[in-house]
Amino acid sequence: MPIFDSIFLSLPCPGCGSPQEIPLRTIGLAQSMHEGCPASWARECPELYWQDLIDPAALQDFIDAWNRLEASAAASGGSLTMRSGPESTVTASPPA
Repeated sequence: MPIFDSIFLSLPCPGCGSPQEIPLRTIGLAQSMHEGCPASWARECPELYWQDLIDPAALQDFIDAWNRLEASAAASGGSLTMRSGPESTVTASPPA
């Protein structure tokens, strides 16, 4: 899902306070791949830290909603497009 590469969790570094951005993809992968890791402390394994930054159920709900949006767009013959900012103004009005 390309949206995972475009959405970041932005939070201050616990050590220095500098802003850091963690891609949603990194958090999602950490939640699915950490099983079996022998680390017991987050500083031993970044994935252990990342996996708890966003509630896994909330992330799964987001994934499911995004998949439904993509399917709905495809069913209407279109596709979802992501932009990094307001590059143009689009005004939608119902057909006459």
